[in-house]
Amino acid sequence: MAVLDRNKNRIDLESSEKIDLSELKNEMADAKSRLINCYLLGNCTSKNFPMKLFMSLFEEDLIKKALKIAKGNQRVTSMILGIKATTLNEKMKRYHIKETKDYKYRVELSSLLEESNSVEKLYRQK
Repeated sequence: MAVLDRNKNRIDLESSEKIDLSELKNEMADAKSRLINCYLLGNCTSKNFPMKLFMSLFEEDLIKKALKIAKGNQRVTSMILGIKATTLNEKMKRYHIKETKDYKYRVELSSLLEESNSVEKLYRQK
């Protein structure tokens, strides 16, 4: 499970890998830019994918990944996402995400980056 130490601006991962938060901000900005470009390119070159649907799918996946990182603990998940626990609960109901403590997931940044790169490649091929 990832452990965020805000005082030291570090994230400690299970694999003992450490990431500087300033580097993470740059990675997030790059990923956001790639995601926006992929979405717009996809909509320009093929059938339109409504933004509202895209955003809701993105939000649902974000909640599911955060739940996996927090091993199903909703309080921790809400802190990871920076939202109130009641807001998280409402969104879980909206997306029919069942409450479970069965999440077993190890955060591996390399696999998350691979996923984002494969999505980008998919849109470029269209």
